[in-house]
This record gives sequence, structure tokens and C-alpha cells, in this order.
Amino acid sequence: MSSTREVVRDAGEGVWSGDDGRGERRRLARQLHDELGGALSTARHSLEAAVSAATTPTAATPTATDAHATTGSLTSPDSPTTSHHTSAAHLAAAQRALAEAARQNQALVGGLRRRAELPPLREALEAFLAGPRPRAGLGVRTSVEVVGDERTLSERYREETFLALREALRDRLARSGARQVDTVVRVTRRWLYARVTDDGHGPATGSAEALRSLTDRIDDLGGRTRVTPGTPTGTLLEIHLPLRRHP
Repeated sequence: MSSTREVVRDAGEGVWSGDDGRGERRRLARQLHDELGGALSTARHSLEAAVSAATTPTAATPTATDAHATTGSLTSPDSPTTSHHTSAAHLAAAQRALAEAARQNQALVGGLRRRAELPPLREALEAFLAGPRPRAGLGVRTSVEVVGDERTLSERYREETFLALREALRDRLARSGARQVDTVVRVTRRWLYARVTDDGHGPATGSAEALRSLTDRIDDLGGRTRVTPGTPTGTLLEIHLPLRRHP
């Protein structure tokens, strides 16, 4: 298993690998939870036991010599009693520090998991379209419509649909020569249907290869894609995806 240091070091590598880094952030969150969180928990429990043992008085019977020296031993900075309480204070401080580290770790894990979650499809697609574009797509108008309750989709289906549509939009903005590109997603109890249409010059050379990952994603989910020339111009890209109860 890779160390937390290695995971943190490599955390940026997946940011532009096709899923905007969500998979990498999920892996980092798991690693922090399983490795760092587990270590902190073990250390905290060990310190709790040490503090408990250090602050529990022993049931020893003092001898006459011990009784004679009681007053001096209580006031001596080097006495066992003083040392005992000093150790307990240090252990208590360490316990508080570890508890705070555990809280910080949990907050980091929670933040990473929230960042890893895909927002609603319309919001995610519009955020992509509002970002940097290829020069050919700078003046292209776009619209996104999502109909139906996407909460019925599993997270995997939502994410794969988003990535597929993003690839389609990236291709259309770069190659279609269109002035308008529209995206519609419809979700029913049994099907997800999505289409991307444009008013450009039709499927361009290179589009088929560029959309290979899109087709593969949908195929892996048991769906199908189709790219056809529009009427009279442009391109129609369609996604038909049957929804399973337990994908």
C-alpha cells in the first residue's frame, strides 16, 4: 500500500486525466481516512490509557522511613510524586494535540469527499462550458437542459454521463464550425436519453476517434451512442442508456 506522503505528492496528477481529479481526490480521502486516521486513533487510545494509568494512585503501604520523609518528598521538585504529575501533564497535552489532529484530519477527509462529488448535471456541464474553450468555439452559443430526476441515477451513471457529454461538447466546439450547440438530457425510471445538436457543417474528420472514449464509456454501462448528420446541416449525437436498479 502506498504511503500517505506518496498519495499527497501524487494528488495533482489526475486533475486533467478525464474526471477533473474527482477519482484522485476520492483515493486521497480514503488514504487519509484509513492510514492517517487509523494511526491517530491508535495513538489517541494509547495515550488515554497512559494518562489513566499515570493519574491512578498506587495502593502501597508507606514504611516508617517513607512516613518520616513524606513532607520533604511532597515539596521536592525531583520527587517521584512531582515527576508523576509532570508526566501526566505532558501526556494530557499530547492527548489534546492528537485529538485536535484527528479533528483536522476528519475535516480534511470530509472536504475532499465533498469536492469529489459531481454537482447536478446541468450545473456541471454549464461550468465546463463557461471555462476555457478552443479558439474555434469561442463565439459558439450553448444551452443545457436537464429534464427528470437525476437523483434516481447512481453516482457512477451521473459521472459517466457527464464525462461522455463533456467529450461530445469538446468535440463540437472544436470541430463543428457551429454557431449554436444545444444539450438535452432526459431521465426516466428506465432510461437516460441525451443529445447534443449543433448547426455546424456535420461530423468532421477526426470526430470518430475523438469520441471513442465517449462510446466506450456508454458501452461499458450497457448503452449505445449514435452520431448522425443533422437536417439540413449540423450533427446529432445521441446517448441511450438503460438504467439498472443496481448498476
